[in-house]
Amino acid sequence: MGVWTFKRDALVLIGCDGANSVVVDFLELKPPKAFPLSAVRGLTKYPSGHAFAHEFVRMRRNNIMVGRVPIDDKSVNWMVGQQTTPKGTVIVAGDAMHVMGPFLGQGGSAGLEDAIVLARCLYQKLSDVRQIQSRSQMMMHKVAEAMDQYVKERRMRVVRLSMQTYLTGLLVGPSSMLVLIGCDGANSVVADFLELKAPKAFPLSAVRGLTKYPSGHAFAHEFVRMRRNNIMVGRVPIDDKSVNWMVGQQSTPKDARTLQNPDLIIQSTLPLIYGFPPEIQQMIEDSDVESLSLTHVRYRAPWDLLLGKFRKGTVTVAGDAMHVMGPFLGQGGSAGLEDAIVLARCLYQKLSEVRQIQSRSQMMMHKVAEAMDQYVKERRMRVVRLSMQTYLTGLLVGPSSMLVKLASIVLMVIFFRNQNDHTTYDCGLL
Repeated sequence: MGVWTFKRDALVLIGCDGANSVVVDFLELKPPKAFPLSAVRGLTKYPSGHAFAHEFVRMRRNNIMVGRVPIDDKSVNWMVGQQTTPKGTVIVAGDAMHVMGPFLGQGGSAGLEDAIVLARCLYQKLSDVRQIQSRSQMMMHKVAEAMDQYVKERRMRVVRLSMQTYLTGLLVGPSSMLVLIGCDGANSVVADFLELKAPKAFPLSAVRGLTKYPSGHAFAHEFVRMRRNNIMVGRVPIDDKSVNWMVGQQSTPKDARTLQNPDLIIQSTLPLIYGFPPEIQQMIEDSDVESLSLTHVRYRAPWDLLLGKFRKGTVTVAGDAMHVMGPFLGQGGSAGLEDAIVLARCLYQKLSEVRQIQSRSQMMMHKVAEAMDQYVKERRMRVVRLSMQTYLTGLLVGPSSMLVKLASIVLMVIFFRNQNDHTTYDCGLL
């Protein structure tokens, strides 16, 4: 291809370079979208001529379309269109999917897991194919569905394994400058790396949402909690025109079906709040559908927070990765902000002690570790108390036995006589 040189002010370019146009990219047009169809095209030559009329002919049978158009008396262009198999029937497993370092010794085991999960998914989907007619096409469709299910089941498992292996490799390898603060939520891979015990599940699920009031609302700027027939509703305004809310209920098997569907979430929530004040019902009816979520309530047990080791080298955790808790006090987000302030202050105090330029890198890593130890020390009892109060409150509002509720009340009286004391906690200045 030759190189054309123009003066910049003389350049005129008309892009006729097809569907994958680089000129279109230059104009920042959105890329073309795909139909769920594929087409095979070809050209057939007839040395002695053909008998087809010079017209475009289209035929269809069993969702397969054939088109034909003669170019001249001896050449015919044709196409065959068919439904595209969803994402194809090509997949990877083992190291082809998730090659990882040897630091955990789990690469081979993960490959065996792949084989078991993929075989199970294929069996489950292909056992659905009962009809002999059109079986080949149906089988390919089911194989594609099985592969999608396999990828869905395996993705987070191999992501977590890969992340833990990667972090271990950084710590044992020559990269002595690693500083990692895991703020990756309740499913934290950094918490796994620190070998913290997994969060436990309450027999409760929570629907959360946001309602906007264009003309403003009349709610006081405080966290309000109401309960009726084992259903708990919480409400906290964000500003004068937005209110965050939650509805807690006992978990049921149907939760799994509504987990990802906002319409089903709101349909299943509205009957639960029958009997609550009208403004509560209206608030949930008018909620922003895109903001709706249904989650199973999980928590890191207070005794695990008391005994857990939250630092390894220069790796630690903060927020829900450290102390995920139920929504019963509305303090989870606030505790995460406190973590950030305390950790930043500890890092500043320790790193400001590094005066010498020589050996500064090694000294800095040592001071970072000291800062993380100080951070953990300052935060431990605060999050233990918050977690304990949240846990006991959850037992009181949840489907617990009367004996458990009585024990929870006694512990609340002993340890949390002033139930609003947690709101006056001061984590200090930044």
